[in-house]
Amino acid sequence: MKNLKFLILLNAMKRKLFLLCIPLLLWGCEKDLFVDELAPLEGTWGWEYSYWLEVNWLVFDYEYIHHYRYPSEDGFNAQVSFFDGNRMSFRIDDEEITERKFKVRDQYMDNGKLYLEIKVDVNKNDLDIDDKLELIYYNDTLQINRFPHDGYTGENHGSNYFTRR
Repeated sequence: MKNLKFLILLNAMKRKLFLLCIPLLLWGCEKDLFVDELAPLEGTWGWEYSYWLEVNWLVFDYEYIHHYRYPSEDGFNAQVSFFDGNRMSFRIDDEEITERKFKVRDQYMDNGKLYLEIKVDVNKNDLDIDDKLELIYYNDTLQINRFPHDGYTGENHGSNYFTRR
């Protein structure tokens, strides 16, 4: 009889432990801190230019046309900042558009470049980035796919290149 009560109590404790571990499995796998290789991203980054490559096909050949777009052509400057507490802000002409919390969804290193995909819950009226950004960090340069072009202006001018401020 004592053994039966012990087994029932043991099973109840196992069930409670299992239920307590479910949230850890569901939410514990997202990386959202600037540690190790993410540490250099903290701070403010200023937009230098946007770049895209066009391939012009000729009859039996092709040529590459390099396009650059600078802040002076758009009449504004842009900054993005990463803060403690997994927060980031987007600024145009030194005026904050929005500040939001972010989560790192994916990251990997390749040829000395750090590739990141982050989730940022942003109101579409403030910034149209579909709640995610793709970043590439290398040689103290930050490449961002949807800010300021695409997400802020609605125009696609390739990748946007930022340097530390």
